[in-house]
Amino acid sequence: MQIKLNYLKAAHVASSDEKTRYYLEGVHISVRDGHVEYVATDGHRLIALRHELSTDSACVWPAPG
Repeated sequence: MQIKLNYLKAAHVASSDEKTRYYLEGVHISVRDGHVEYVATDGHRLIALRHELSTDSACVWPAPG
């Protein structure tokens, strides 16, 4: 599985850096049904990105079978 760094950086722009909103720091990454989702928010704006996993890579999530 590959995490795209440019997607992670783009999502991180929308995460909170305020000390009072510590629970909104970071980027949520989930792998589902052949794609990876990146979601972040600071309470005022939200970003959600998605990219498909390639089936020809050596590591596929979840493992077939």
